[in-house]
Amino acid sequence: NDLASFKTYLDDPDNSAVFALNTIANYDPDILPLLDSPAGTAFFRDPETGEFLLDAEWMEKQFE
Repeated sequence: NDLASFKTYLDDPDNSAVFALNTIANYDPDILPLLDSPAGTAFFRDPETGEFLLDAEWMEKQFE
């Protein structure tokens, strides 16, 4: 399933990194308005518009 393959992917330390929030915001200032969102809020970037959209489907799965 997708969750199992995602966990396997993240188990490999070469597939993730930790960055300061300021560093990420400098690369992509579009995230700044999202920083006031409640904890657990999920967004994705629309590939056609580049706009961040609320990922309600993901959030529903996390809080079932």
